[in-house]
Amino acid sequence: MTIFTYGVYVILLDKKVLKSPSFTKRSPDYDPNLDCYYVGMSSKSPEERFQQHLAGRKSCRHVKNHGIRLVPELYEYIPRFTSSKVAKAREKELAVELREGGHAVYWNGDDPSGEDEMPTKDEEIYESMNMASSKAKVDLIELFDNLNDQEAEGVKKFVRWFSDNIKDAGYTRLGKIIKDLPGKIR
Repeated sequence: MTIFTYGVYVILLDKKVLKSPSFTKRSPDYDPNLDCYYVGMSSKSPEERFQQHLAGRKSCRHVKNHGIRLVPELYEYIPRFTSSKVAKAREKELAVELREGGHAVYWNGDDPSGEDEMPTKDEEIYESMNMASSKAKVDLIELFDNLNDQEAEGVKKFVRWFSDNIKDAGYTRLGKIIKDLPGKIR
């Protein structure tokens, strides 16, 4: 099963972008001594996405015409997400943080009315649980690969028992992890 992840990225823009009213109207409190940025979100790597913008593929015209370089120090601390909706919300949070700091900022989800949809707390919790379950699956596979034959057989018995009793226990997310484990473990 392929799990797509989505990351946030930031691109420094040439200040010539300020000649565009569609850009400047979104940052009315811009400090002219600070930089201009585009904040984006993609399943691609920041480098690949930046090249797409410059080439005009699925591109924001402000980046295509004024993009200078990626600014990893502004986004590399942000984890990747399995939900595009959660990544889009983080994209907005970062853009708003930069804008509130006096920078001129543009992002595709930018809604001047401020009414674009944010994920609920439940969606954020669900995203966090999905990331943890994906990591648990990887950790279980790695652990199993390092067991001797007797230990591996014990793990298989536990996995079969757990699979048979998972519905009664109500652990659906853990059940999904076990269901997705390779056949050698089940």
